[in-house]
Amino acid sequence: MPRDKDGERADISLSKDWLIALGLSLGGLVSLSLSRFAYALLLPGMRHDLHWTYAIAAGMNTANAAGYIVGAIGAGWSAKLLGPRRAFTLSLVVGGLCILFTGLTTDYFALSLWRSLGGVANAITFIVGASLASSINGTGNPARSSFLVSIYFGGVGAGIVLSGVAIHLTQSALGSDAWQASWIVLGTIAVACSWPAGLAAARVDQVGTKPVASISAREFIKMIPIFLAYLLFGAGSMSYMTFAIALVQRQGMAAWIVTLFWILLGTASVLAVNAWGRFLNRSKGGLGLAAASFLTFLGSVPFLLFPGVWAAFVFAVLFGGSLIAGPTAITILVRKLLRQQAWTAAIAGLTIAFSLGQVAGPLASGLITDYTGSLSAGLWLSSIMLILATVICFLQKSNLRL
Repeated sequence: MPRDKDGERADISLSKDWLIALGLSLGGLVSLSLSRFAYALLLPGMRHDLHWTYAIAAGMNTANAAGYIVGAIGAGWSAKLLGPRRAFTLSLVVGGLCILFTGLTTDYFALSLWRSLGGVANAITFIVGASLASSINGTGNPARSSFLVSIYFGGVGAGIVLSGVAIHLTQSALGSDAWQASWIVLGTIAVACSWPAGLAAARVDQVGTKPVASISAREFIKMIPIFLAYLLFGAGSMSYMTFAIALVQRQGMAAWIVTLFWILLGTASVLAVNAWGRFLNRSKGGLGLAAASFLTFLGSVPFLLFPGVWAAFVFAVLFGGSLIAGPTAITILVRKLLRQQAWTAAIAGLTIAFSLGQVAGPLASGLITDYTGSLSAGLWLSSIMLILATVICFLQKSNLRL
């Protein structure tokens, strides 16, 4: 294309930005949906086959979350050592293999090992992928950048739908207890996703030109409210993502309704992406995460108070439509408040906070459930944490850039 067409060439390149974001979104699809969220669908079969209590089941989630913490701590280092694009692609492959290997054993220690290692890889994928998505249009129109970030997180919702369909088809063919085969199918899909995701990462140029920097102590102190709120959001939301399917099944719903519930949850997440992107671009301070936390709480109330199909579907729409708004909100907030070089470190720090909540929330809910015999009792604690997250978000300042 001639040089006097530079403006046209830029427009053509810009029109392809969403394809890059879409390719990167496979990282979120694998690192959260296929690895983390699909555990809720497979947990009932694993508990029945392996004779687990709810606390033991939550312990497996803790192993995965502990790996997430390690991966979040090492995400910035990995990006510096390998480069963001290579770190994203390599961790995606490793995470996919860990999902696959989860289906090859019934030993609790081995399962914990694969879930832990998978957590390490998945955290790197998710954090570096978010940083890459933030940098596709890093110096361009803020509204378009927010839209591209929301596309990246939309992959998580698509992954929820995909995992629901894949597990349903696998268990329809092999039986409701075919949890091992289901993990193998999910792992195969995850490994296959690494190729197009890697191609998309290779098209992001701006990150590679800027060194990865740490978040300063001053910046961290001013972001303490959002760190605390995101920890509570992780604790509350991940408890529901761990035990929601178990609660639906306890209410005696048919298998096809359970699958429809899960697909509806993921579909709501995908459909809400564009609306959340516009809202979060205009929101200031912690308002975005506050809205996500409150709507997530709102979806949980009828689910706990009025057992039944319609309450479950209301939960799926409100909870699913708000769940991914949390990580989208903090990514857009980081982009607004901090230097581009600090984005990876800040997202990593916030992911550590989320992961700490992911450890504590489901474990506490599991212990309360085992003690009371009521899964709803354990999940009420999660709803309380979502309300606390909502309140704390309003303490976050909207002007931070130093």
